[in-house]
Amino acid sequence: MGSTRADIQTWVVNSETLTATHSISGRRKSADGATAGYNELASDVAGQISRRWKTAHLCWLPDGQVRVAISVLIPATKPQTTASRRKRFARQLRERLQPLGWHPVPGSAPHTYEHLPVIPSRTIVKTTL
Repeated sequence: MGSTRADIQTWVVNSETLTATHSISGRRKSADGATAGYNELASDVAGQISRRWKTAHLCWLPDGQVRVAISVLIPATKPQTTASRRKRFARQLRERLQPLGWHPVPGSAPHTYEHLPVIPSRTIVKTTL
């Protein structure tokens, strides 16, 4: 997924000798680096679900529901970091699955989805004589 951190550099320019030197004075978090990798991962997993792939992170249930093993996709690190990453991924996955007709199953294990048919909207025109 790449690094989400960047070096902060300090430069000293000497206009008399026409030289410049730099040093690393710290690190900072990139603006969008943390979410970029999970956007792509969520898109990949949504595609796998819509094509009904059998993978280590997708547990297909007999009734056609699928349970996503997020712990396989996003391994544990520090507790707060892991929770944030998994929550961000789960939100992005939901956003990608809903247009495909997949919705969370209420009252089931977390990250369990079922496919509900997408019913196209119809406009009914009522005329009176």
